[in-house]
Amino acid sequence: MDWKFTGQLNNNAEILLYDIISSIHNEEIGVTNAKHFNDEIKALGNVESITVRINSIGGDVYQGIAMYHSLKMCNAKIHVIIDGIAASSASIVAMAGDKISMPENSLLMIHNPYSGFFGDVNDLQTAVEALARMQECFVGIYHAKTGLETEKILDLMNKETWFSAAEAKELHFCDEIIDAVDMVACADKNSVIVKTFTGSARMKKEIAPKNLEIKEEKNKMEEVIKTVAELEQKYPDLIAEIKAAASVNERSRIKELDDMFVDMPNADAIVKKAKYDEPRAASEVAFDVIKAFKAQSAIEMENRRNDAKDVNAAIIPTIENHDDFNAKIDAVSDEIKRIRGVK
Repeated sequence: MDWKFTGQLNNNAEILLYDIISSIHNEEIGVTNAKHFNDEIKALGNVESITVRINSIGGDVYQGIAMYHSLKMCNAKIHVIIDGIAASSASIVAMAGDKISMPENSLLMIHNPYSGFFGDVNDLQTAVEALARMQECFVGIYHAKTGLETEKILDLMNKETWFSAAEAKELHFCDEIIDAVDMVACADKNSVIVKTFTGSARMKKEIAPKNLEIKEEKNKMEEVIKTVAELEQKYPDLIAEIKAAASVNERSRIKELDDMFVDMPNADAIVKKAKYDEPRAASEVAFDVIKAFKAQSAIEMENRRNDAKDVNAAIIPTIENHDDFNAKIDAVSDEIKRIRGVK
């Protein structure tokens, strides 16, 4: 973003909003935020009027609303000119203008606020409520400028409406239509590059090349690796490091399985499956082994009782059997704690 005085006699200044609206400001990648925007307004000093020229696809909702309020709280008269496009949150910034002008071939777009979130059912419900409040905020800002009914504005937002200058003026989203700005086609559907317009050689010389540089960088980033072989060819050292780490981890996993269940009866089949067929960590297998051990012990106990009935005798498990069982269970429990780092 940049600003300049256009004349000392009429005490007017100009600000360009030609970047994506974000939570950070970085001129190299073409993003700006509300803090930088507000700082530039303050740097203008006590001017009578500010012309805000917009060519932005929008971006961060909260930053856009903050920019809107920075302009609304400014003592200067605000004249907004949409040089190319004012979309999404950039359209919110545009609504701060005491006067809004659109060239014949410029565009304005409004839609519902978007968000991405995750969490439990309470988190999601909170996020939905926040989006609803944000939608109400958008509606209020558009209504303040256009005077349209809430239902009409909501319908336009729900449809994601793109306005030509004439359509925007008809619904009072802009106040006047001015001479068309020469445009140059751009392959990126989300951006419009302004080629020329009267009185702004800086915009032709600096803004368009910056957009082209961003587009070229984006094309470089779009190179996609589709197979493991391609990944290994492009990053051989990284793949070698990953394989080495995986080998160490696998050996450690198998050793822990062997060490933990070496004396556990009926564990062989479970451990073998965990080693090779369905790889699992020792701590994950422990509960299956204990469960199998208990089940086998119950079967053996039931068999002894049945044998005792045949000879009219009662067999009661010895204390030694209980101690042996508990000792094995304690050994497995201690090993699980060791693996998890629990004392």
